[in-house]
Amino acid sequence: MNAYTALRIATGLALAIGWMPQARAFSGCTNNSLNGTYGLQFSGALTPGASSGVGGATTPDKVRSLMSAEVPGTVNIAAGFARLYLDGGGNLFGNAALTVNGSWSEGPMSGSYNVNDDCTASITLTDSSGGTQSFDGVVVNRGDGAVLRQTDKGVAVSGSMSRARNSCQSSDIGGNFGFRTGGTILNSGPFTSIGTLYLDGDGNVTVSESRFSGGVSAQVASTGTITVSLDCTVTLSLAATADGSLATYRGILVNNLKELLLVRADDGTTVTGDMMVQ
Repeated sequence: MNAYTALRIATGLALAIGWMPQARAFSGCTNNSLNGTYGLQFSGALTPGASSGVGGATTPDKVRSLMSAEVPGTVNIAAGFARLYLDGGGNLFGNAALTVNGSWSEGPMSGSYNVNDDCTASITLTDSSGGTQSFDGVVVNRGDGAVLRQTDKGVAVSGSMSRARNSCQSSDIGGNFGFRTGGTILNSGPFTSIGTLYLDGDGNVTVSESRFSGGVSAQVASTGTITVSLDCTVTLSLAATADGSLATYRGILVNNLKELLLVRADDGTTVTGDMMVQ
């Protein structure tokens, strides 16, 4: 290889490297990047050393008293949802609902947040008992959402936040939706399902799903009702056609009414779900 050929190869490599896409962090975020109403869904676990509530809600009294006597390594399964309003200036308020080992808790909360230039964020919430909760986060979807992890001692919980409307009504949602659920039912074990729902626009629901519960897989049909509150929170009540067994879910509509974040509200259940327009 002569010197001229070597120079041409070296120049070509340098140009190729120059055109290769370079990984870089997105920047330019401010507190105003998170501005408006959001729905939050979270899940995870609490250990005996947990020092606070979860997701903006207080730990249920029944669970808190039991946790104080638990041995190290015990896991308490947690899940919940929240409706948040962020003012674009670092202040927020809202309501949160939480289930831990199937015990329910809900109430108002307030707090503050800070978004850094690199779009990482920190959030501090004060729950209805006066306790504080801390979160690390990352802004996603150009401010239409965020991913969060609670950083308090003994809390292993994470979640995602998506933009929601300021107000809703039952007639806003109708048609066909796909859904999935997953979690645990006390004294029964793992619970998962996928399926389809039809909403008639008048609050009536028809469901067909493939479900795993109590160690058994089955096809289950259900009917029920859905109620949409003015603040875009939702109650979904279902009854299985075969045996009449009941299931109640609470949640919030997000993503311009295309998605519903769900948490099962029945005693003894810790189950989350998503319902998405088809």
